[in-house]
Amino acid sequence: MTKLIYIIGLIIAWLLFYKILTARKVRLPKIKTTIIVLLFSAFIYGFSYNLYAFIDRIVFSFDKDGEVALVNSPFKIPSEGDVSYCQQFTDQDGHVITTISTRRDGRYCGEFWHFKRKKKLLLPYKNLNEKQTIYWASPTLRIIINK
Repeated sequence: MTKLIYIIGLIIAWLLFYKILTARKVRLPKIKTTIIVLLFSAFIYGFSYNLYAFIDRIVFSFDKDGEVALVNSPFKIPSEGDVSYCQQFTDQDGHVITTISTRRDGRYCGEFWHFKRKKKLLLPYKNLNEKQTIYWASPTLRIIINK
């Protein structure tokens, strides 16, 4: 899905720059637009992904049951814990979580959007049923916990 978002972002950026260059009557607008888009492709990719993540989080949060800080979440691995601690969690496709994210305040099961940038991450969650809760971690990862 992220590749599709990346391609859509590049196409939109190309169309936007092309429109600007043709309005100014620049020679060879297609070539110049392509060069501009390629030069800024990393920025366009980051912007596209963050915009997609922001919108995905808002859509998930429409019917959320609450939010929990990452440091207080069940995804924080205890100091004596190891990778096997994360095997109790599954993603939205039913696969066991094997990825561990690390920063100064501890180790966590899964990959989280803005994990390195923000110190205080809030994870929205909703109850699927009386036995399961789903947490939004990133646009590509929703973590399911059995109660």
